[in-house]
Order: sequence, then C-alpha cells, then structure tokens
Amino acid sequence: MELLTTSNVLRFFKLGRNFDYSNTGYFVLASIVEKISRTSFSSFLKQNILEPLQMKNSYVHSFENDSIRENQLDWYRLHRGWSHVKNC
Repeated sequence: MELLTTSNVLRFFKLGRNFDYSNTGYFVLASIVEKISRTSFSSFLKQNILEPLQMKNSYVHSFENDSIRENQLDWYRLHRGWSHVKNC
C-alpha cells in the first residue's frame, strides 16, 4: 500500500469523469481483506468462497508458488475490444 502513495501514476482522464479497468483496485481490496482477516488473500478466498461453493478448479495464482496450468493464459493482450490473444 505504501507503493501506491509514493508512485506517480499517469492518469488518462480527470477523476470521476470516466472509468477504465485497473488491477490497482483489486490489489487494494486484497490488501484490505488480508489486514482484516489476518491471513493471505488466497487463504481467505479458498476458505470462505471457493471451498463452500465447491469451486474445485478456481484458485488465486501465486507467481512464487504456482506454475502455469494447462490451458491457462499466462500473458495476454486485448485485441479488438475484449478478445484475449495469447502471446508467446
């Protein structure tokens, strides 16, 4: 969270004018969950959402601990709107 306060992020439009997808919001949400639950975001999600709903094929990927699974997009770019194109 400290990184967010010290970084100089470029903005594409004035605050409150438009909307654009951003991973930053999800990072902030995960940080809040970790602080309140006193556990990792992946553990919280697994225990409170994925396991109760029996979502056996869903998980939070960890770059440090997990390898890319079969048929998983490891990196992509948006092409013509919302179509994902896998980059090799």
